[in-house]
Amino acid sequence: MEVNVKQEQIVEAAIRRFSHFGIAKTTLTEVADDLTVTKQVLSYYFPDKQSLVNAVVEKLTMEYGALLKAEMEKSSSVEEA
Repeated sequence: MEVNVKQEQIVEAAIRRFSHFGIAKTTLTEVADDLTVTKQVLSYYFPDKQSLVNAVVEKLTMEYGALLKAEMEKSSSVEEA
């Protein structure tokens, strides 16, 4: 499996768990368990919780930025019409 695919799966699992339980109450072991992988596998991609949190924040920021850009483009095309 490609590294980026596995990283994306881990980040998505972390988003779900962080959303439900909060960052402080979520452990790397729990994220690994959700994916049925070992903590060692998860640690290969994210050596500590902070690096996983950073990846989650980066992903959500990029997604939100893309949504804002799309809305701004939609708004400007309506104004031009």
